[in-house]
Amino acid sequence: MLGACHSLDVPVPPAIPGRPAYRSGERLTHTFSATPTTAPYAHETARRIWAEHNLTPFDLFEEL
Repeated sequence: MLGACHSLDVPVPPAIPGRPAYRSGERLTHTFSATPTTAPYAHETARRIWAEHNLTPFDLFEEL
């Protein structure tokens, strides 16, 4: 996919070793470091709270 998007002829691995397969009911975060880790998304509670809100942009140039 990377090659198709960027016109690069590079091999892309099918999955990151040690990372679990995607599951629609679960949000995971993968940290790339000396010791890569996969953990639940740390801000899941905030994401759920704000998911129901429809925020509209504030018009900074509106006449008062």
